[in-house]
Amino acid sequence: MKTCTKVLLLLLLSIHAVHSQTWVQKVAGGALGNPLAYNPLNRNILYGSPGNSRVYISRTRGYTWQQYGNAIPGGGVIKSIAVNPLDTLHLLVGVEMSGITSYDRIMKTTDGGLTWTQTWGGTFNYYGRPVEFKPEHPDTVYTMGNDTLWSSTNFGTSWDTVRRVTGLFNAWCDAEVRPDSANIIYIGDNASGIWKTTDYGVTWMKVYTTLGEIPSIAIDPFNPRVAYATKFSGGGGVVKTTDGGETWFSLTTPIGAGSTWWITCSQTDPGYVYFGTYGASPPGIYISRDSGSTWQNLNSGITNSNLLNYGLLCLDSLAVIALQSNGIYRLQYPAAVQLLAPNGGEFLQAGVDYLISWTASYVHYLRLQYSTNNGANWNLIADPISVAETSYSWTVPFSASSQCRVRISDVQFSSAIDISDTTFTIYYEPLTLTSPTRGEVWYSGSVHSISWVAYNIDSVDLHYSTDSGSTWNWITKQRASLSTYSWSVPNTPSTSCKIRVRSRIDTTLVDQGDSLFTIVSSTTFRALLHLFDNGSNHDSLEYGAQSGATDGIDTAYGEATLPPKPPEGSFDVRWRIVGTEGTKIDIRDTLSESDAENLFIAETQPGLAGYPFILSWDPDSLHAGMYILRDTLTHGSLVSVDMRKENSLTIVDSSITAFEIKQCRGNEIFYPGDGGWTLISLPVETGDRRTSSLFPYSASPAFAYVNGYIRKDTLEYGRGYWLKTDQTSLPGCPRTFDTIDVRQSWNIIGSLSSPVPVSSIVSIPESIIISSFYGYGGGYFAADTIRPGEGYWVKTNSPGKLVLSSGSWVQPTPPLAGLSMMNPLKTLNTLTVSDGGGNSQTLYFGVENSEINLNAYELPPPPPGQGFDARFLSQRMTETHAKIIKNELELPILIQSASEKIYLSWGVENEENFTYILVERSGGEIVAETRLTKDGSLTTHLSRQSTYSLKVQQGIGGAEHRREFRLDEIYPNPFNPTAHIRYSVPSDAHVHVKVFSVLGEEVTTLLEEVQKEGEYRLEWNGKRANGMAVSSGIYYIRMTARLLHKNRNVTPAEFFTVRKVAFIK
Repeated sequence: MKTCTKVLLLLLLSIHAVHSQTWVQKVAGGALGNPLAYNPLNRNILYGSPGNSRVYISRTRGYTWQQYGNAIPGGGVIKSIAVNPLDTLHLLVGVEMSGITSYDRIMKTTDGGLTWTQTWGGTFNYYGRPVEFKPEHPDTVYTMGNDTLWSSTNFGTSWDTVRRVTGLFNAWCDAEVRPDSANIIYIGDNASGIWKTTDYGVTWMKVYTTLGEIPSIAIDPFNPRVAYATKFSGGGGVVKTTDGGETWFSLTTPIGAGSTWWITCSQTDPGYVYFGTYGASPPGIYISRDSGSTWQNLNSGITNSNLLNYGLLCLDSLAVIALQSNGIYRLQYPAAVQLLAPNGGEFLQAGVDYLISWTASYVHYLRLQYSTNNGANWNLIADPISVAETSYSWTVPFSASSQCRVRISDVQFSSAIDISDTTFTIYYEPLTLTSPTRGEVWYSGSVHSISWVAYNIDSVDLHYSTDSGSTWNWITKQRASLSTYSWSVPNTPSTSCKIRVRSRIDTTLVDQGDSLFTIVSSTTFRALLHLFDNGSNHDSLEYGAQSGATDGIDTAYGEATLPPKPPEGSFDVRWRIVGTEGTKIDIRDTLSESDAENLFIAETQPGLAGYPFILSWDPDSLHAGMYILRDTLTHGSLVSVDMRKENSLTIVDSSITAFEIKQCRGNEIFYPGDGGWTLISLPVETGDRRTSSLFPYSASPAFAYVNGYIRKDTLEYGRGYWLKTDQTSLPGCPRTFDTIDVRQSWNIIGSLSSPVPVSSIVSIPESIIISSFYGYGGGYFAADTIRPGEGYWVKTNSPGKLVLSSGSWVQPTPPLAGLSMMNPLKTLNTLTVSDGGGNSQTLYFGVENSEINLNAYELPPPPPGQGFDARFLSQRMTETHAKIIKNELELPILIQSASEKIYLSWGVENEENFTYILVERSGGEIVAETRLTKDGSLTTHLSRQSTYSLKVQQGIGGAEHRREFRLDEIYPNPFNPTAHIRYSVPSDAHVHVKVFSVLGEEVTTLLEEVQKEGEYRLEWNGKRANGMAVSSGIYYIRMTARLLHKNRNVTPAEFFTVRKVAFIK
């Protein structure tokens, strides 16, 4: 699309250069009525008749015309054309027969004008448009003969009398049905005025009186209560209604009381109205761009020989057709060209062929050029290019730049020119690593950016090597367009490190840079913390880790006890050391397995200027582990920051008079996301718990559950959340213990840094847990272990607490809570629901069992949005029924998925007393019933109207049922855009499903393969094998199948059937 600036420029040019528009005759002839129409399914196709018995068609928006079909037999003058939107080969025309026969005719074709059949005879108003039809009301047509109104409800095949109108109006000149209300019709007659009906023509009310004719009426397509009408004699001019035709008022026009004839509104441009004159002065065709407030005469090309207007048709402001007294005209514009591609934002690789495309009208020869400096200079691509061409294959030059544009222009008319709207990029390589590439030295635990440049690549994998690229370790998957990733450097010291970025789709697209970088591991560090109050006071505190240092005063490392704090209002900062007044230097022992963290606590006191307090530091000085700076009051709820990622903090809360720095060895948690919904939690302590910081590449906010889903921008420890995220990792300080508050009913709990067996979880009070712990992996499952980084559902019967402790990790021994509860389900049948995203959920059903407590199989609430979920209406994953049922049971199944394609597979074993039927409904109507026996599968399509259920009948059972070849009725029928085809195969067979036309022509092959026993579904989208859409009409779906012997040899044909289906455009 063109930019706003370009559109504005074009508008200004059209307003100030109106005389460049001119009417050009396209088809010579005469005129009567208004036989102009457009194809309701493709408005680029127009129909017209220049005062004779032939229909002409334009497939170029009126630029060129040719005869359509054959002439009307018996002659006459076509005065109206209607095109049926249900089948555009069906046309209806009104034919004036004056001087030929004693009656006029309505003729219909159903084959695109090849043959014509008369369906009505009578007498039309000579000058009027005799047939009224609106595509919004298919098949409904009106006409008037003598003093009688007629209507047809089958697009003119047959006609019924509406009523006689003697004593009301004489004969219509034009009739208009409201597009939004088929019961409302306006008629402009030849002697009295405008009439209105609100009951399909049964009763009429005169709403406007005049002494002359009302040649035409036009209803505003954007506001049907607004309409316009022209007047011939009786005062002339144009009248308008804004209240649904109840009252009409005159518009001021340049022709005053001069006679007007046809009037029309643009179908796409609100406020655009056109009318033509019939003997008025100044003559011409007038346009209003403001709903009739002002008018402008477009009369260039209209001369004395074609002054009289009969008809108008306006698709949009650039496609206006007029029927004048000597033929069909089009409003012509000067030579123009429009560049389609490249139009800005593209990425083109040097040396590769790219197709430049454009549209052009009224040009001579074209020239193509390109610029690499945003149009400052231009280089030739090709000159000249024939006007018949609309594209050019360009070998992209080796001129890398992000400021490229293409220009196309007419060699002769310099005004016909177009340029790419915005710049595009020419690049050499599709994937380039940009950092690290310069021999960097990075400390383990520090956070550094890996960056790259990618073109036309969806996603990339990042790897690192510590042996010059001999072996590689996976880091993460990222969207290529992000171009950067914050990497927490691992504790793998080496001087031979490399980073590799590689396309996930095409692994040949890879870059790893040319130079090595270094990872340094250090257990010691010394760093400075700079502190400022709101005035000019500032000081520094030193802290660090050295082998052998203690938590007390270590004079060997420069630590010394300070005097007592000065009075309030005097600036002071110091480290807190238990048993002392504090110190300016605090050095602790290095971290180890037994001593995994250090805690530095500082006390602050501002001077008289008070808060805010500003702290700053150098992240590169922090070498040994993770560093979290937080307030001491809440340990991070008021203030918390990751010191490896940030370099300063401003404290504005005056209640914060102390802060702490937690140094730990750090854990890195891996999240194996695939971009879909997953349950996550925060198993490590971090300096920044905002979702946007922890998961910067997530595709959704985080959602917690408190009697419903609520958005959370900051994560809490101990809680679980729904999040759409790709694979990522998160470093932080280990969490080994947590007490989690739970509410009555369902809760999502979080995890610790190490796995926790669910059997070790303690509840306070006891026995409040009444469900399994459910994880989610594309579907719910009962978990035996709470794993780091994941979230889990659990249901409780009262408020309380759950205590998680990682302790010393040991493999839990069976029986586990989740698995022991699952054992009885082995006796049941299964129905597994999957979707196109790889998500899956298994449902269980069968005869009741005393060991099965159905309440134990209640599932948690479904995921948010369209996250995948399948369950019975009871909210359980399991349903059972009595051993004897008197009446048929039906168990509704709920399915939620972002994927339209749903896969259903089942296993029904050793069931002789019951029949299970999977029922699919659409809009409440049954569209398929599939008997479930043994192992089987089918594919279906999920829509908002789709519902599913499992029907249970006492009866023959699955063991006695034998599947047979079957082709169901096609649904829907008629269809547009997709027909659903369901069929059954009893055993391994070679199956063909093809589509044929009514003439026996093979349209396309939908299936040709060997299939196993099962229920299957196909779709036909109304297209031929070459991808072209078929025309409206009847088609036949034919299925043939041959059973296979065990050696796969084909036996003679054993099944053949055909279903009929109608396609409607």
